[in-house]
Amino acid sequence: MAKYEIIIDNLAVFVGEQKARHDCVLPISFTVDGKTLEKSSGKIIGDAHHAGLSVRTQITPKDSTHALEKILGSGKDVLILSVSSGISESFSTAEYIANGLKIKYPDRRIIVIDTLSCGAGEGLLYSLALNLQKDGLDIEQVANRLQEAKQKLHHVFITNDFSALSNNDIIAQTAIVNIKPIFDISKGGKVCVLQKTMGNKKAISDIVKYVVSSYDKDINYPLLITYGGKAEAQNLYDNIATKLPDALIEFKQENEFVSAYIGADAVCICFFGESRKA
Repeated sequence: MAKYEIIIDNLAVFVGEQKARHDCVLPISFTVDGKTLEKSSGKIIGDAHHAGLSVRTQITPKDSTHALEKILGSGKDVLILSVSSGISESFSTAEYIANGLKIKYPDRRIIVIDTLSCGAGEGLLYSLALNLQKDGLDIEQVANRLQEAKQKLHHVFITNDFSALSNNDIIAQTAIVNIKPIFDISKGGKVCVLQKTMGNKKAISDIVKYVVSSYDKDINYPLLITYGGKAEAQNLYDNIATKLPDALIEFKQENEFVSAYIGADAVCICFFGESRKA
């Protein structure tokens, strides 16, 4: 069985103390109104959204190709976990690069997976992939398991900043009538409204109910809470811990680029549970 590396992009939020090696993380590039940024930050991307500018993302083709070639040239196969195709162009870019590299390295296997996830969701899938690899599964077996697992991965979040989500008519309407929407990532990998409620307190309560009813206790993986707004995240953490006392719950600050897309004060909980309903 050939050795293989598991690759992730730099939007991922990792589980526990786990981190990907630098050479196994593909950089994301940002394009604002058609101009690729030489330097980017969460604030720059957030400001662009607030200004109503078009923001697009993908893995950086040149740097990503170079990183993958170093691995393939060493005789290893590559499993690439991409941020959702419903959020970024990274998946299509990764597939394009992979197809070219398969011609150059015909003896190597290159598999690209659309995780239908972002941030903490990517981190959970990455952790699962590493554990399966440690258990001795080959690259195709791990890929197959991830394809199954990703549809059981939930990304439930609330935010007060709809600037990055304003292209969705439902989101715009909920903001106008002061309804608090609870979001998730759909089966197709796009941000969608899971349900609507009134106010942050009720939203937290409804998220807790949803998590408790959907969480799969037989899957031994943590619930990962990421935050921009720490007070609300702590409230969510305390309520989930009370309802699911045996569950492992982690609490981390959101990736700055993900925050730029869902709001600097967003609170999100990612977990494995029932198949996605959205």
